[in-house]
Amino acid sequence: MERVQKTLFVVLTINLSLLVAGLVLPFWGIDTPLSVVKPDYYQEEAVVTADEESLFGNIRISSDGVSLEQAYLLINDQRSGNFGDGELVVRVYEGDTVEIDGSAYKRQLDFSISAVSSNIDSDYWSKVVQTNGNIVKIALIKFR
Repeated sequence: MERVQKTLFVVLTINLSLLVAGLVLPFWGIDTPLSVVKPDYYQEEAVVTADEESLFGNIRISSDGVSLEQAYLLINDQRSGNFGDGELVVRVYEGDTVEIDGSAYKRQLDFSISAVSSNIDSDYWSKVVQTNGNIVKIALIKFR
C-alpha cells in the first residue's frame, strides 16, 4: 500500500510540475503547447504609423460577435487570420486587396468594418459586408 502511495505521489508531482511549467514558461518567452501568441500585425486600435520605408494603416473587422473559425480575412489572396474571436485587426499597405472568405459556410454571414485608419480612403467601402458561401472583396487599399 505504501508503494502505491509513493508512486501516486511521484506521478502527481510530475504532472503538477509540467502544468506549472506550461503556464509559467510563456511569460519567459518560451513557447509551449499552452502558449497564446498574437500575430505581429495585431494592434488594439486602428492607428496610422509612418516609418522610413512605407506607410501602413489598420482595419478592424468584426463578425458581429459570432465566432467563425472557418471564415478568413484574405490580404492579397493570403490568409491573415480567422474570425474565431469574432474580430480581427489587420495591418494593410497601399495596393493591398482585402477580402473575406466565407466559403466554408453555406449561409449568409454579416461582417462589419468597425474602424479604419484615417489615412486609408474608405469612403467608397460598404461598412457591412455579406458573404454567402463565397469570397467577397472589401477593397483595394488606397491612401489619402
